[in-house]
Parts: sequence; structure tokens; C-alpha cells
Amino acid sequence: MRVANIIIAHTNPVQVFKLIDQFPNELFHNYVHIDARASIKDFSLVANHPNVTLLRNRRKLVWAGYGFVQVTLDALKLIRKSKSNFGYISLMSGMDFPIKATEKFHQYLDKQYTNEQNEFFEILSLDTWPGAHRFERYHLCDWTIRGRYFTERIINMLISKRKFYEGKMIPYGRSAWFTATDQFMKYALEFIDRNPDFIKFLKTTWSPDEFIWNTLIMNSPFQGRVYPGNLRYIDWSEGKVSPKVFKGEDLKTLLMAPDFLARKFDERVDDSILKELEQNCL
Repeated sequence: MRVANIIIAHTNPVQVFKLIDQFPNELFHNYVHIDARASIKDFSLVANHPNVTLLRNRRKLVWAGYGFVQVTLDALKLIRKSKSNFGYISLMSGMDFPIKATEKFHQYLDKQYTNEQNEFFEILSLDTWPGAHRFERYHLCDWTIRGRYFTERIINMLISKRKFYEGKMIPYGRSAWFTATDQFMKYALEFIDRNPDFIKFLKTTWSPDEFIWNTLIMNSPFQGRVYPGNLRYIDWSEGKVSPKVFKGEDLKTLLMAPDFLARKFDERVDDSILKELEQNCL
């Protein structure tokens, strides 16, 4: 069994190359999207890596926009066409990094697939995740022209609050990053193919990547296979809209965490932590 990594990157090409280089070719393959606003020349090392399939349809991604969902769908369709036997698909950003040897990560997933076929998502219901505003109101996040916010206000003045997908599903959300079996992803793609109105609805929500897959799996026959966690260590203790950027002083905490991956890292802030993790993972 091999694992397909979907990596969404927009900056720090050397860091992205280091991330990809942690995953052995015989166990993993990396499907990489480079934001259209970045220079592809800067990512030449990534593009030419032997264990990389570069997504040709490069999109300009905007914060909280639908584009992140579309990039994931683009990658999933490539994976579906592949002749490789991918048992798990793992979605991550270019600012993630392993905190344990990736061979151990693969061993863990291989055992899970053989025995229980668990799905690794961070799942919260609306009782604990205050995310209803993301879909109750219309959001035009992918609009990058003047007048977006005015248009949103007018629409939301005229139209009452919406139920999630017209009440056809119970919404769940939290983290956009997951590791899921090929079986669930096949189910999810088939659902999306049969229900184009679902995608139409998501295009007018805020940050749909943080609830689309969570909601799909919790409204599916795979619900009972969801593991309580997504195998990623993320620190939200600073109370910001983005998680903490790890530095050298966080190494001990990361190595003690039970997870296999962590985010986020930024070599422009501190590259010593990445060097330490590279050595530890080896």
C-alpha cells in the first residue's frame, strides 16, 4: 500500500522541497499544487523532484475561498486515474512537516488499513464549533474585485439565513487537513459527481475546505470509522486566526506529541526547527 500526499504550497520552495524529501518514493507519492501567484521558476526543485506530480491547473488561492476545495478535487481526480495502489490520501500544506519518521507513519497507516480502515479527521459539531455563520450567510470570498463586501451585504439583507445545503446534511467542521482511505475518497467524489448543487452551495460559503470533508464523512456510512483526531499537532494557543509557528524551543514538545505530522513551520521565522526534525526523522 502506498500513500498519496496532496500538498498545497504557495511560498518557501526550499521548505516544500525538504517536506517532500521526507517521504520515501516506494511508500508515498506527492501531488503538489503551487499557487498561481508564485513563480514556478522558484519551485523548480519541487517540480523536478522524482516523487512529485505537479498539478498543471494552477489556481490563485485566496484566504477562506473555495479554491482550496477545487485544488483538492483536482488532485483527487489525478489520484483516481493513477494506476498506483494508494490506500490512504493525506492532505497537507507546504508548511507542514513530519515529527516522526515517515516510515513509521506509513507502518501505522498500513496497519490501520489492514485491520480497521480508520479515517483521520478533526471533527466538531456546531455544538462546540461556532461555524454556522460560514454557510448561513452568503460569502463571495473568491471575488477579488471592488464591491465584494457591498454585494455580500446587499445579498444578506435581502435573503434570510440559510440551512446547510438546504438542510440535507448535518454540518461538521474544524480542520481542513486529513488522512482518509481511498474508499471514503471514492465515496466522496461519487457524491460530488451526483450532486453538483452541493459544490454550487459551497462556492458561496466561507472557508468551505474546513467543513466539506468533515461533513461528508459524518453524513456517510464511514461515520463509525472516524478516529478522534487527524494525526497532526497544531497549536492554537496564541488565539490568532492562524496557528502558532513552531520554533527551536518547541522541539521537545513536538517530539513528545503522539502525532506524525505538525503545522505550521516557516523557515523565514526559524529554520533550525526544520533541521532538527530532519535529523530526528532520519
